[in-house]
Amino acid sequence: MLKFDCEHSYLVLRKKIHEKIHEKIHEKIHEKIHEKIHEMFHKKIKIMIDERSYEKIYEKIHE
Repeated sequence: MLKFDCEHSYLVLRKKIHEKIHEKIHEKIHEKIHEKIHEMFHKKIKIMIDERSYEKIYEKIHE
């Protein structure tokens, strides 16, 4: 006869829920890190473009 083990089922379920939560947290952290890197990259490019524009303007003024 198959006996339903309530405690075992609870532990298995708890473990699965814990894994899912962990997975979601990991996903969110990864997203945030990716977002920050992307943001920094864009700022860096913008700064580089600004510096180039400044150089071009400076060259035009001093021609």
